[in-house]
Amino acid sequence: MFSFTIFGFRVHVQWWFWVLTLVLGSGFLSVPGRMGFFLLVSWLLVFFVSVLWHELGHAFAFQTYGAANPEIVLHGIGGHCTAHGRYSQQESIIISFAGPMYNFVLGFILIAIYKFILGGNISVSGLSIFAYGVNTHYVDPIFTAALYANIILGLLNLLPIYPLDGGRIFEAIMANRNPSIAPMVGTVVAGGLVILGALRGELFMIIVCGMLTYQNWLRWQGKGHRRIF
Repeated sequence: MFSFTIFGFRVHVQWWFWVLTLVLGSGFLSVPGRMGFFLLVSWLLVFFVSVLWHELGHAFAFQTYGAANPEIVLHGIGGHCTAHGRYSQQESIIISFAGPMYNFVLGFILIAIYKFILGGNISVSGLSIFAYGVNTHYVDPIFTAALYANIILGLLNLLPIYPLDGGRIFEAIMANRNPSIAPMVGTVVAGGLVILGALRGELFMIIVCGMLTYQNWLRWQGKGHRRIF
């Protein structure tokens, strides 16, 4: 693990984060020659910046509501930002939404640069987004990776699964109504993704979503209440 400070926030990067990044970018190794290595290294940088940017959104939101010294940790399933303090329902929702919002803003800035400055095109297919028409060797793959890392990262984080941001938002909304509904929904949705991963033959998806299913089930049973953004 190595640590550094950015915008006054302490950031800790665990080696498992790089394992996650390599797994997600392993497809680039199928590209022959040095290009595959170049794309993999580019992906490592793109994903690192995107996840860090996401967590900075939470850190700045925490700071807005008076938290002292928010800390960011990048780990094997992404990252989280922690800070001491008590927050209202509205503040909790805003803090949770800040991370995906930062990704969406950066994603749309990248789209604007690619389309209106570089003159490229954007194609969307399911949960995939592609940039094409500028330079198929370098620019297009890097912009595709950056768009995917930000737009898709933002969308996936809004799923109602704890500890994803969508799960935290749903949890805050249901806190004064029926608190058990949020972890129940998280368990069902994460479990559904495990089944989807099995049907698609994606072991990594099965493992990660299986962990999320178990964590949400524990919360459903009233056994897990750690608060991490």
